[in-house]
Amino acid sequence: MSVPRVVGAGLVAAIVAVALGACGGGGSSSTSSTVATSDRAQILAVAKRYTSAFLDGDYATACSLMTAQARQQMTQAAAAAKLGGGTCAGIMQAAAGTVPSDEKGALRGLKLSIVSLAGDHAVVRTTTAGGQSDTTAVQRTGGIWRVDANL
Repeated sequence: MSVPRVVGAGLVAAIVAVALGACGGGGSSSTSSTVATSDRAQILAVAKRYTSAFLDGDYATACSLMTAQARQQMTQAAAAAKLGGGTCAGIMQAAAGTVPSDEKGALRGLKLSIVSLAGDHAVVRTTTAGGQSDTTAVQRTGGIWRVDANL
């Protein structure tokens, strides 16, 4: 599922599932396995940061952890769903208002795993305690990992 096709409450799931973003690129390393480990750690750390920012109402931070393309897709999807909000942070705030508090609590317990990592692209799986899962594309731009799109 891609963000532009999501409407209503589904946009909320996409916003939360698109869970990765900005953590500086790894420092220099002498081995590719060290670089891959560093990238993996950064991706998972950012996933947690993005999800926490959204759930804590820090929408500006959550938006800063997304690629420009992901923000544009979310804005287009929100307009199509007549969700309102205008800005990335405003859309997230409007979307968060549609999530029941018990579901927000469940989202805090998301399990994150990296499905694939190749160069500047990764795919992360988010899984709820109930076993529902989704995947999210992540892209490194300018040395920074950012949420790119929901697959």
